[in-house]
Amino acid sequence: MQDLIHMVMIFFAFSMPLFAWLLVLSLGLAIAVLAVKVVRNRGTHSRRWLLASSFTLMLLMGDEVLGWLHFHYLCAAQEGYTVYRQVNLPAEYWRDDGSPAFFSNHGWKITPPLNEEYATSMDTVASPPAVVQIDRRQLRVTALSNGESLGTYTWFENWGGWLKRYLGSTRKFEVCPSQTISLETLLRKVFIQPKN
Repeated sequence: MQDLIHMVMIFFAFSMPLFAWLLVLSLGLAIAVLAVKVVRNRGTHSRRWLLASSFTLMLLMGDEVLGWLHFHYLCAAQEGYTVYRQVNLPAEYWRDDGSPAFFSNHGWKITPPLNEEYATSMDTVASPPAVVQIDRRQLRVTALSNGESLGTYTWFENWGGWLKRYLGSTRKFEVCPSQTISLETLLRKVFIQPKN
């Protein structure tokens, strides 16, 4: 009996996107028929169908298109590195090749003894997922003595419109395309080596 329940659950898990698409197509057809009835007294038959299908597509895909445009605007306007204050670090904090010796790729953090003075964090501001979900993420380097923000790296994640989020089989998102997210690059911009 447990095997049968397990098989039914697997069937529904894999076929649910198909059922959801059929539901959305049925809903779209119902909306198109309703739109034709609303505009029946205006224009010719072909214009009514054009208006009805345009309205249906706008309802189903409009948030995806507008969200994509807004996402790329945010990436162009706000994505990137911002350094508020640079800190000179002595030579013992740097390797011979110029890479920071105070950075650990495991856990993305500043290592001792520098971690007693500075910290890294990642903030997320998630947009409400009502229509288009675009999250704003920010890596930050902070001075622990006074809480001053020394530098940030901001990027955005576009989770798409409602159709993509709720009917897609996987939860994929799009990230601002211009740069690779790198705490090491942010640390190299905030902490600088002494000039020889």
